[in-house]
Amino acid sequence: LHGMNTDQARAALLSFIANSQQFATRCIRIVHGQGYGSINGQGVLKNLVTQWLTQIPAVSAFTTAPQSHGGRGALLVLLRQS
Repeated sequence: LHGMNTDQARAALLSFIANSQQFATRCIRIVHGQGYGSINGQGVLKNLVTQWLTQIPAVSAFTTAPQSHGGRGALLVLLRQS
């Protein structure tokens, strides 16, 4: 999602989760970036993505990724099985 605007990011997130469920993937990584390229230097997508994830029934849980997998610029997401 890094580098996308909010509309593009939401559509890509929903599509990625749906595709991941079709392949029975249980854990995914969402890279939203840290916002260094934003006008005010604050990440816009980071807050929105966490908000969106709480609204998606397929999502069981999520957490900030470890540094080796993106750190504060990414989330690890646990998906429910269909």
